[in-house]
Amino acid sequence: MRKPIAWRLATAMLAATLGCGPLAAPQAGGTPGIKRTILQSHAVPGTNYKFVEAVTEVGPNAVVPRHTHPGPEIMYVLQGSLTLEVEGAPTRQLTPGQTAYNPPGIPHGGRAGPDGVTFLVTWVVPQGRPLASPAKSDRRADGLPGTRRPLPALRASR
Repeated sequence: MRKPIAWRLATAMLAATLGCGPLAAPQAGGTPGIKRTILQSHAVPGTNYKFVEAVTEVGPNAVVPRHTHPGPEIMYVLQGSLTLEVEGAPTRQLTPGQTAYNPPGIPHGGRAGPDGVTFLVTWVVPQGRPLASPAKSDRRADGLPGTRRPLPALRASR
């Protein structure tokens, strides 16, 4: 079976960026069961923002705690699956080849599937700000993030 073009492009982009040397190293600390490897980071010319690209690996059935980002986040699932909860949006099950967009400042989190999940992620964040910050605790009974207020539907693509 022929792989979709998006998969081939993501694989080529990942292969090209893995050669970035010192940037291609796991971040210290973080949440147990979650490993974020920064691939590259570049200033956005003429702004106080930067692009950050990473591969995030989440262990089997691990919970991704609710958090926010100071800028937009775009993710592309490479392998495994993720139940994604974004405040004000329906719960989504993401599988390889699917993408998601998380708006700045909107709490989101989720849970990896039984085989874990690996995704390519890009953030556009103000320089000097952290990539992510914990969100207020508002958990559902099943341990996944809850919602506080309705927001317009978020667009995602396959």
